[in-house]
Amino acid sequence: MKTIEQIRLVNARRLVKMAGNQQAFIDKVGIASALGSGMVGAKPRKNIGSAMARRIEKAFCLEEGWLDQEHITDDPDAVAMAEAFQALYEAADDKRRLKMLAQMDMVVSLAKSGSEDQD
Repeated sequence: MKTIEQIRLVNARRLVKMAGNQQAFIDKVGIASALGSGMVGAKPRKNIGSAMARRIEKAFCLEEGWLDQEHITDDPDAVAMAEAFQALYEAADDKRRLKMLAQMDMVVSLAKSGSEDQD
């Protein structure tokens, strides 16, 4: 089982990709370059703590705790959909990205409620 630090690192690196590159991620979160590369670079030297995780989530308009949860799936349809979403997200401006994230959050909420109904 992965530790919270490992999960946060995987998720933060996913956000780096969504931002376009490491510097774009650092700029969006509003942190020093050395701190950002120390957290999400090739050889991270610093774990992402709770306060920083919340700051990253806020910068990317994600719900609190998103960085702490595993979001990896082996379902090929889900992977394809995530890759398509990422391509659209990367091409969008900031206003459109916020809208896309809100819509994705709604889809996830509906999916969660649907799977709870089946239990």
